[in-house]
Amino acid sequence: MKANKIVRSRLLVVMIVAVVVSLLQIIIYGVQRSYDSESYLVAWNRFGAGIPDIDRTPVYPAFLQICRYVAGESHMQLLAIIVQNIVSWVAIWCFYRIAARVTRSKKATFWSSLAVAVIPAFTMWHSYILTESLSVSFSIFLFYCLLNIYNRKSWWSVAGAFVWTFLLLFLRPAFLYLLPVLFVAFIIMIWQKKDARKQAVVGILELFIIAGTLVSYMKAFEKQYGVFAITRVSTYNNYFIMRQNGTLDPEKTDNMKLHAFLENSYKKYGRGPNTVNFDVLGRETSNVVIDDFDLPSVTKLENESRKAHIGDEFIGVLRHTYNAGKELLLDAGGNNPFDIFNVSLGWVYLILLFYIIAIYADYRKKGTLNWANFLMLMMGVSNIIVAVVGAMTEFSRLVVPSKFIYLLMLAQLCCIFANKRGENAIK
Repeated sequence: MKANKIVRSRLLVVMIVAVVVSLLQIIIYGVQRSYDSESYLVAWNRFGAGIPDIDRTPVYPAFLQICRYVAGESHMQLLAIIVQNIVSWVAIWCFYRIAARVTRSKKATFWSSLAVAVIPAFTMWHSYILTESLSVSFSIFLFYCLLNIYNRKSWWSVAGAFVWTFLLLFLRPAFLYLLPVLFVAFIIMIWQKKDARKQAVVGILELFIIAGTLVSYMKAFEKQYGVFAITRVSTYNNYFIMRQNGTLDPEKTDNMKLHAFLENSYKKYGRGPNTVNFDVLGRETSNVVIDDFDLPSVTKLENESRKAHIGDEFIGVLRHTYNAGKELLLDAGGNNPFDIFNVSLGWVYLILLFYIIAIYADYRKKGTLNWANFLMLMMGVSNIIVAVVGAMTEFSRLVVPSKFIYLLMLAQLCCIFANKRGENAIK
């Protein structure tokens, strides 16, 4: 009884801190925007007409449109960040419950939850007109539901997992990795957890429904823009990365205007890594992908060039992985006073390495795979791969949805270290 009272009091402290931090941020910083915000604000113009937007998936524009309907154009952005903060409070409550299960340590649960409530790398995003805030909250909701399916055989959580997976995929295309990750997780659940097999089978069927819906959306996008994709953002990112790598081959396009443009660009700025200024490359990418050339021609150029220069592309991935490791891990949305406390993203690489070793050691000791830990590993690694391989820059922003997972991993590793030293990590 006393232990439960301590747990409730610690959770109450975390929730009070979360609310206070949110209120201070709204008062001090107000609505924050980036160069991507405008595209979300206007995307509903196309969706409302029954047309896929070329840059954005529908969930966040729909959310903004609801805020616009409720609060009007002048106050809709303020309402949006208020709602994002309120949703984050629920997510922190869920995170606390998750941490309690995966760490089995009251101290680790309290401090990791408090970190989610106060570290700007989590909290500042709630003030932005961007998908980051809802991406974090919905990811926590999804993980919470998945744990409840495994541990409690909850049918409500099966339904919840379907809803959050669906929303995440249409909130941010990068969440495409969830489909294979959750498929593997449900397969392992069928193998390990006999009393949860029905829930796991239904979960797999839900993934096929979501995948079918996604394919239908991509076909509608192809009908409108000529490319089978979710948005043109991947084409944009690929052009930037391949231009840096020097793997875009002018000979692989039958668009003579594009052929001439790329040859002239190589002559003017050079070919390969570190041969072109970042700002110049950004403008060139925008001109090519957005303004001057049709999307199918650019996408075809990228696909054919990748096949012809697969070795250089692989070396480029390794280079990109190294460069990503030097970026800020706790970035809170651009230049701000909190960056002085930052560390590099490379620390996540180390956490993942030690976590893989810990999972393997646990498997050797117990003879069985810890399902929750393996799910965390799959989600964490997949997000890193998508961010490093598929995006041109801003790696820290792209791994925002999985930072809570890396925090949980770190908390677990700390508990393991404490127990190795003979300390009681459960208190």
